[in-house]
Amino acid sequence: MNLTTICGNNGRTYYAMCDIKRAICNGEPVKKLYDGPCSDAERCSLARAFWQDIAKKQGGDVFVPECNHTDGTYLSTQCFKKMGYCWCVDRYGRPIPGTSTKYSQPSCQHGSERISIKVGRRSHRVNGTEVEGITEITKGKGCTAVDRSSFNNKLYKMFEEEFDKTTVNSYERPNPLGVMKNKFEEFDLDKNSLLSKAEVKKMKKKLRQKMALPRPCLRRLFRNCDFNCNGTIEISEWIQCLGVNISSRF
Repeated sequence: MNLTTICGNNGRTYYAMCDIKRAICNGEPVKKLYDGPCSDAERCSLARAFWQDIAKKQGGDVFVPECNHTDGTYLSTQCFKKMGYCWCVDRYGRPIPGTSTKYSQPSCQHGSERISIKVGRRSHRVNGTEVEGITEITKGKGCTAVDRSSFNNKLYKMFEEEFDKTTVNSYERPNPLGVMKNKFEEFDLDKNSLLSKAEVKKMKKKLRQKMALPRPCLRRLFRNCDFNCNGTIEISEWIQCLGVNISSRF
């Protein structure tokens, strides 16, 4: 599986031209900008320009991200004023599950108090990403941003240890992309370069047997990683979902 990265003019990093073609089929007029991952400094500005152009052509029902003027990264709080929703994002602009609020701005600073937002069934799609409607706020329950970070770290560490056992030069630190690619291929049972819900379900069953992980985060693994909400997880979504640096090289 070739993991040569491509920067799209929408600020997203893709792992093959077929991923860009798939995005086009899903309604996004994406074009290849250059080989290699989109840099942190221009990722948001590219996305903003991309969606501003679409908004001009299609009307105002399009979310346009806000960028930090000092370093060009995504602002930690993003809002879609037309819908009245705001939510927290990571440095890649991906919504952090359980942080959306309606008619108010969430606190996107992660302090010592662990607060999660219990969401209802209503959800809205923003530029291909599902943003959930808030119904109730509770403490210490669900998969908080802190839980998600801990979950990702534990999961990657386990993947890294298993990968290390299979390599000859085990004294060398494994490349993160190599670790993630190896685990993706292990669970891609039908070898179609996609993880289905059934395959992720089998993965979660194995993970529960191997180590203790936050159950709410494990339960939401598929939903949290299916960024474009098309019912499958692509290799690029898999890698970014666990927070692996996409600028890494083999």
